[in-house]
Amino acid sequence: MNDTSVNREWTERFYAERGLTLSDGEWTAIKRTVDAAPHWPSEQIRDIAALFRPIPAPPAGTPSTRTRPDTRPRSRRAERAA
Repeated sequence: MNDTSVNREWTERFYAERGLTLSDGEWTAIKRTVDAAPHWPSEQIRDIAALFRPIPAPPAGTPSTRTRPDTRPRSRRAERAA
């Protein structure tokens, strides 16, 4: 069984910062879902979390790959033919 009581304070703070609240029914549903989940070792959680990390933005000043922002990018085949 996973311990959701530790995460409740963080979750409620997260929602409150965005002007949202969790009803008792919503919190119960979250708790049941978390409690029903199998226990995963920290290594697995770290590996899975790595899949959801955002892709970093290119450095500032990097030129756009689009020459005309109002048009769709041309395919590579069209670029080679031009």
